[in-house]
Amino acid sequence: MDLIEALNWRYATKRMTGEKIAESDLNIILEAIRLTPTAYGLQPFKVVVTRNEDLIGEIYRKSCPQIVIRQCSHLLVFKARKKLDSEYLEGYLKEMKRQRNSTDEYIDGYRSKILRVIDDPQINKFSWMIRQTYIA
Repeated sequence: MDLIEALNWRYATKRMTGEKIAESDLNIILEAIRLTPTAYGLQPFKVVVTRNEDLIGEIYRKSCPQIVIRQCSHLLVFKARKKLDSEYLEGYLKEMKRQRNSTDEYIDGYRSKILRVIDDPQINKFSWMIRQTYIA
């Protein structure tokens, strides 16, 4: 199946089969989430994975009680960050510099570009981070 065929195939699951997802498949899913193209690559979210049936049951009762939550093999909960502070940004930029072997000049320019957007008082940062989480 090529990429366009894969993107055209859509299915909203109404019921789960009870079949458990293999750890290797779960790892592929988590890697795809990690590679999600969020704005500036910041990925201002965390993904919590649980198989704990008691916790899944509690989430089912306290959220939107859809049967697929109770039937899932693994439940992935996407959590948007509550704030995007300088510590998070600097940690991201430090890792980016290390992985890409970027110059200080490039990192400084990239930092300025990000700060122009996230420090804009007209932008609700939490709302922006929720949108980035939704992309994932």
